Amino acid sequence: MARRVAVKQHSRLATVVVRRLAHRLRCAQRAARCHFDAEPRPDSPAPCRSEDDLNRLRILIIVLGAWMVAALALYEVAAKAPAEVAVAWPGRRAAGRAEAETRWRPPTGLLPIDKLLHEGEEAARFYAALAGFRSPGLPQAR
Repeated sequence: MARRVAVKQHSRLATVVVRRLAHRLRCAQRAARCHFDAEPRPDSPAPCRSEDDLNRLRILIIVLGAWMVAALALYEVAAKAPAEVAVAWPGRRAAGRAEAETRWRPPTGLLPIDKLLHEGEEAARFYAALAGFRSPGLPQAR
């Protein structure tokens, strides 16, 4: 009995997935027709908003990238600022701790990507220390 119920649930799930894929295919076909037709036909349904969704996704990626670059730049200023600066930078100790805790491990073998990953890990540890988070798996500075 339980096996029949499981089979029915799997077949329902498969049906839902196939229907959604078919809907997306129809939307893509409609969007392609709208691009090639001079004007949309009156009997065709409203086109899917795939271009709007792609533009929103592009904007989201650009904004997230800008925030990540700004956060990394703020960490680099706090970590690499000379100690002789008249103003004590907030987070100077946390930056030093993050620098000491992060080991250099080149995972890809490509120096620019490895440096970016290393500095990103340092920045993540810096912001985690500022927020008060401590991961038990991370090595602690002495």
